[in-house]
Amino acid sequence: MKQRIVTWNVNGIRSYILDRLPSSKFKKSGVAKEHIAEGSNLHQLIQEVDPDIICFQETRCSVENMKRIVLPDWKIYASHSEGETNRGPNRYSGVSIWTKSEPLSWTHRHPLLYDDDVIKPYAKEEGRFLMMEFADFYLINTYVPNAGSNYLYR
Repeated sequence: MKQRIVTWNVNGIRSYILDRLPSSKFKKSGVAKEHIAEGSNLHQLIQEVDPDIICFQETRCSVENMKRIVLPDWKIYASHSEGETNRGPNRYSGVSIWTKSEPLSWTHRHPLLYDDDVIKPYAKEEGRFLMMEFADFYLINTYVPNAGSNYLYR
């Protein structure tokens, strides 16, 4: 079965992707679930490309905020940074996979990131990885910033 997969580094999904409003509307308490606004960048992508799966990188959106997004007939999976301050969930990294079909399994924990001999403990929970198993394939969505500086950390 063919799958149409789109990948998009959004540099913050809460701003101008879902609608034409700044991200501050997500910060209001008691806001109803967000729908994808007609005419938004994401709405246009879905209408023109008709993807089966969308992989987002650099969402800068907590899993809790991502749960507020409603797109009928789509399942939304996300991972966010568990850091604090400027590396917090709504300010740093994050990936998400939106799919029309249910995966057989999924994880946000890359096995190598949990081997302390391979990577430093501070890099484990940055929300940079999602992997899904489907009947015919595995899908990996990752956010890897430019390693031009701070190479060992990246």
